[in-house]
Amino acid sequence: MNHTPCREVIAHCRRVIAVLLVCLASSSCAKRPAPLPGGYFLFRASGSEIYLNEPKYNGSVPGLGRTLEAIGHHQNFIFGRSSAGPGAVEGFFLLDTKDGSITTGLKEADWLTLTSAAGIPNPPPLVNPELQTPMKR
Repeated sequence: MNHTPCREVIAHCRRVIAVLLVCLASSSCAKRPAPLPGGYFLFRASGSEIYLNEPKYNGSVPGLGRTLEAIGHHQNFIFGRSSAGPGAVEGFFLLDTKDGSITTGLKEADWLTLTSAAGIPNPPPLVNPELQTPMKR
């Protein structure tokens, strides 16, 4: 009686389990970005809409579009790219959390000039908003 096919199946299963364990270990070690400065946070309004909310009124930041496409932060600044929406123009933005001032609807070249002047590393580090903390629903 030949047991070679059973041994091959067992060996294959062991390899698959080892790969899954490595993937699980590496995903649990992945570093999420630090929370946003100034108490700002992200709010998921629906499956596709993620808003940047400010802490004082717990509402979305005026001038930003229906959803954030990319976000980053450095010291007291939050920056990124948002889509168009009511009262908002699609483009890049820069928010100073110390005084709440925001510049929106920027073209990339203008945004890079502003972020560089604010002391933000160039290019500014952006992440998918889904990976940013804190995220509320």
